[in-house]
Amino acid sequence: MKTRIHNVINANVTTFGPWLLRLTLFLTFSAFLSVHFSSISLSQDIDMEEIFRCSPSAEIGPEECSEARDLILNSCTLCHAFVPIVLQQFDRSGWDGLFDRHADRSPELSADQIEDMKSYLAANFNPSIDPPDLPTYLLDLWTSY
Repeated sequence: MKTRIHNVINANVTTFGPWLLRLTLFLTFSAFLSVHFSSISLSQDIDMEEIFRCSPSAEIGPEECSEARDLILNSCTLCHAFVPIVLQQFDRSGWDGLFDRHADRSPELSADQIEDMKSYLAANFNPSIDPPDLPTYLLDLWTSY
């Protein structure tokens, strides 16, 4: 009898183990989202035009600047917040290196789009320009590379 009960318990653990893992992951992710999105009302106070400035330069015109900014906001922020993007002040070779390390993450982007994104970042987020001021709650979203 003891062996039969042991077998039933083992069978239930084996059957429910993956289900419990999925439930645990779902609940953990749900908790993360509720904490993360609880600051949405705060984020309405920020000026994305000011943070994600778009200063046309010799490398990138006004239309390309706007398009590149939109590509970055719609592609890069699928994996992480925009905070590290605007705080890192790289020259062109620094942005090239970062994109090389991220090449496999956005295969839908064309080579021209990637070049425009690099030009935009090099023109607007480089060592000669101070990074934008961000509220503390956004600085807490920093992800390190």
